[in-house]
Amino acid sequence: MAEIATNGTLPHDSILIRALMKWPGEGEEEGRRQYYVTDFYRGVAYEPGPPQLLVSVEDIQKLLEAPSWPELVRQAKERTRRGMIAGDVLVSMYLMNLLRDRLPNRGAAGATLDKAFAIADEWARQGNAWGDGVPLAKMTKIKAAWLEFRPVAHLWAAVSMNQVFPYAPAREIFHPNYINAFFRAAAYFQRFGMSFTIPNKSNRSNIPLLDPSTTWALNTGRHPPAAPPIEDLSVFEDSPMLAILRRYQAG
Repeated sequence: MAEIATNGTLPHDSILIRALMKWPGEGEEEGRRQYYVTDFYRGVAYEPGPPQLLVSVEDIQKLLEAPSWPELVRQAKERTRRGMIAGDVLVSMYLMNLLRDRLPNRGAAGATLDKAFAIADEWARQGNAWGDGVPLAKMTKIKAAWLEFRPVAHLWAAVSMNQVFPYAPAREIFHPNYINAFFRAAAYFQRFGMSFTIPNKSNRSNIPLLDPSTTWALNTGRHPPAAPPIEDLSVFEDSPMLAILRRYQAG
């Protein structure tokens, strides 16, 4: 497990977390660094007045090696879609566990990844799309996105949950006024994911939903977990998720 190196300063924490969410892989350090330095210095370049900092040789090298800003934005959008899938899967697991007494016992009791994948797949098959019109991914790509972004699924889950129980305006999650609420929500999903276990079919044991050895973990002393403000579970009674689960049949 690697701890995310937040230090309480902005824009460092905001850019760091966004770079990590989009390039979480063990071999993607270069992508993270290129995104970080490009985003950081673009911000500096557009600040009023002369820049008040020295640029390191390493940062200059990363800027020269990085793709163009439009290309980085394109890559970031594609990775955001895959990351949101992983976040939605984790949120579905959390809600299924929370609502387990209201769900039909089909396939396996309570929350299972197969059910979470089925929810995302059904949502795509109903013709739903991202905000820019790109169709949602179906089953094969859903499973691939979960595996790719599982190390940061708790971070994406905090973004996903904001759509249902907002703690920040949709486009201001990483704004200084709201980023601490984001970190606390993500820390909560981190705790849930590392404590909730799922079957490991290869050796008939249980393993954590989020693998502690690969998860990019927040320091929960610095970012105390805060649960989503769900006071009445009946608000989910007519939700699309429950409707899908009530039709669900195990494969």
